[in-house]
Order: sequence, then structure tokens, then C-alpha cells
Amino acid sequence: MPPTSIPAWVPDIRHARNLVIDALLCEDRVDRYLRAHQAVALAADAAVLARTGRRLPEDLADPWGLVARSVPGLAEWATYFSATQRRRQAVRAGRLAISEREADDMVRDADQFCDLALASASSFSAPRWEEIDQASIRIATGHGRTRSAGGAG
Repeated sequence: MPPTSIPAWVPDIRHARNLVIDALLCEDRVDRYLRAHQAVALAADAAVLARTGRRLPEDLADPWGLVARSVPGLAEWATYFSATQRRRQAVRAGRLAISEREADDMVRDADQFCDLALASASSFSAPRWEEIDQASIRIATGHGRTRSAGGAG
């Protein structure tokens, strides 16, 4: 059985989910808030990549309008995250303090958004998670690599 081809957006969604977990475990509320935002941005990029075959341009000051147009199922969230863009920039620059509750709320929002971004991305390229997990296992265990005729690999 040949290895499953993993869509280009899958590593981004995985990384976004890991960032949500990192944020959840982070004790510093500013770090928690910023990691959650980073997860959201990465998940949005993955959904756009799955839908359009292109990544979000890195030089966009506010990519959320493009997210909403590219992935209509994320439009409501895109409006919300666009509205939080300046706040995030102020927090990152140290000009604005946030509460524990704000940080926790952002982590919950990021978690929900990542789930929706995954569902959206999956609907465009329709990978099966079982196949992706099996491909990951094959790669991790070395079973997905081509071996030479002599068996060394």
C-alpha cells in the first residue's frame, strides 16, 4: 500500500492544535493569549490553503477579510479576529495588559476556531484522519521510506 499523500495544510493544522495546547499549559497570561492568537492565524492560513491552494500573504496587515472571502464558513470568526487585531498588537508590544479571563477566553476561542478550520479544510480536500495518522505512523517508524534493494534504508 503506497503512503498516503498528506495535504499541505495538515502540518499547519497540527501545529495550530499544538499551539492551543501550549497556550492552555502556559502560566503567563500574555503568552497564553499570544499563543492562542498564533494558533488562530496558522489555522486560518491552513483553511485558506486547503480552499485556494495558496497561503495568506504574510504582508497583509489584516488578513481576515481575505479569510472570510476565501472560506465563507469562517467569515463570522474572521470578523471577530479582525476586531481583535489591534488589541493583540498592543498586548504584544506591552502597551496593554490583559486579564486571566481574557487569556483563557482567547484560548477557548482558538480551540473552537481550530476545530472549525479543520472541518472547513477537510471539506475542501477531504483527507481521512485515519489515513493521515497511519501515514504519520509509517513515516515515524520508517515504514514510509523507500528502501534500497539490499534492504538497508
